Amino acid sequence: MKTALYFDENDAQLVLTPETEWEKSILKMIRASYPDATFWGEFYACNGGWIRQSQSYSMYESTDSSLIMRMPKTPIST
Repeated sequence: MKTALYFDENDAQLVLTPETEWEKSILKMIRASYPDATFWGEFYACNGGWIRQSQSYSMYESTDSSLIMRMPKTPIST
């Protein structure tokens, strides 16, 4: 599974991109457990060597390949 952290204006996201059918099924279970904190999207390689993001907000099915989890904007106290 490919993983990435994406930071943008105080917003942090964990991006999980499965590479096998087993990993895809795990991400579907995570999505079902946390529907308000996750969405389907896609991070993919572009010509020129950078990664591009696209988004889909479908609750049930998506052709997008990555599960994106939003992290809390407020700091977690220790």
